[in-house]
Amino acid sequence: MPRGFTAYALAGPNFPGLLKHAGGSARVSVFGSALFGMHSGSSVANAVTVGSLTIPAMIRVGYRREFAGAVEAAASTGGQITPPVLGAAAFLIVEFLNIPYQNIIAAAAVPAFLHFLLHDKMSYAAFCHWSVESAALTNQWRLGQAKFQNKPPGA
Repeated sequence: MPRGFTAYALAGPNFPGLLKHAGGSARVSVFGSALFGMHSGSSVANAVTVGSLTIPAMIRVGYRREFAGAVEAAASTGGQITPPVLGAAAFLIVEFLNIPYQNIIAAAAVPAFLHFLLHDKMSYAAFCHWSVESAALTNQWRLGQAKFQNKPPGA
């Protein structure tokens, strides 16, 4: 089996490292978007690339489709503020304000870290709130039979 992030994301809730953690597939989405955002700087490219792997994994675990898409979309927007690429805005700041690029990267590091950290905590809180039964917690993995104990409104 191939190693690295792709194998990690494809395995989703079945990845051995995630079997000990609640909300694993949503956390893979956040972590994957952070890593990919560092290289692309594009929210759309981030959502398409990482989301094609992580959204189906979240749905298999039992997250609602809307929530799975929302987690990936929100995590992917962090790609535009994640150093070192920072999207096109960083280069406009360098050009018009004559601020060194290293200063912009240093200023963007803390907000980017906080974005992904708090997004990860939000995914975990939703996991706990909706009591999504995953293979990590119940050891009763059956494809397509994940359930909600307390369904959120509109589910």
